[in-house]
Amino acid sequence: PIQHPGADDGSLNDHSVKHFAYSTYANIVTETETEFFGFEKNYPIPFTSEKTYKPFLSCQLPVFLAAQGHLNYIKSLGFETFDHILCQGYDQFDTFQKVDAIVDLVSKGNEYIEHIYFEHIKEIEHNHKLVNSNQVEQLIFDRILNVVNN
Repeated sequence: PIQHPGADDGSLNDHSVKHFAYSTYANIVTETETEFFGFEKNYPIPFTSEKTYKPFLSCQLPVFLAAQGHLNYIKSLGFETFDHILCQGYDQFDTFQKVDAIVDLVSKGNEYIEHIYFEHIKEIEHNHKLVNSNQVEQLIFDRILNVVNN
């Protein structure tokens, strides 16, 4: 969050997970790029920024508005992505289809997402431990070395 209306606690430009916006059950992450145009040769994975990792750092359920293949990539790093709370095939939807699915999820209300949250505490804790370990960085580094060496 860059700005929150009515924020008068000095958090206006706080981009850390200490910001009060990260104290909710779910985080709708709007990734920098929401479409993957398939430049497989030069860019074999969808663009992923630091925003992807904030729900894991803040122990939230992630809901990604991101490019096609984003969930698959995040899963390949070992994260739980909770895609079952959205429609089947969500990872391959275009931006507009994903927005519709997110609106449907939000329309289910706070009690629904609170129930999902507490039903999946173990997975949320797994993501938090994983993002705070060096396993993800090591896996990415190993993959880069594999590309360079082949």
